[in-house]
Amino acid sequence: MASHNADDSDGVTVMVLAGGRSTRMGRDKPTCVELVESVERVFPKDRIFVSLGAGQPISDDLDRQLRGIAVVRDRSEASHNGVGVGPLGGIQAGLSRCQTPWLMVLPCDCPFVSESFIRGITRLTHGTQSKVIVPKPDSDLYEPLHALYSRELLPQVDSMVATNHRRVYDLFDVSCTTFVDRPMLDSIDSAWESSFFNINTPSQLEAAQAHVASNFTSKLPPSYH
Repeated sequence: MASHNADDSDGVTVMVLAGGRSTRMGRDKPTCVELVESVERVFPKDRIFVSLGAGQPISDDLDRQLRGIAVVRDRSEASHNGVGVGPLGGIQAGLSRCQTPWLMVLPCDCPFVSESFIRGITRLTHGTQSKVIVPKPDSDLYEPLHALYSRELLPQVDSMVATNHRRVYDLFDVSCTTFVDRPMLDSIDSAWESSFFNINTPSQLEAAQAHVASNFTSKLPPSYH
């Protein structure tokens, strides 16, 4: 049975973003078992959601991977001319459902997000005045889908969705934001790069499967390098 430390996750709900068409993969996005297991070691199950699109079906395989975790869906209005607004719609749905001061967002296609990374970045919520906490490994690189968002941002997100503003980055310009730079990431988790390795293509999926099969312990090359 998964265990968690309340001190690390206090005041935070986590949501795994599993929506989207995954056109580069040529199949539905996975909800990675490895990621769910890492999350469950930090958070109680009643503070874990998986986000899906408004009309996205739940296949038998996805249902098995969910392991009883609650599903939240994009609001119907988070769509313009039948096209969703992307991750921002998932963040909106999560903030709407969230009963804690903070929502942590993680992407389903990053299976190697570590428990150390989750615990470390979650601790940054303690005593902060910021409304967003987002990794910024390089000067022009943000990781908005490995970030924390205050529930107080919901009205702003609602407004953005209503006016078809899709860029999560725009929240950084209008909110007090903590940018977690490379030295801060190093202090959180010395192997943080693996937490950002994502699977968007069949070749990346093969690399991830090889990593798991070989129990490879050194760092995976992050997808943004």
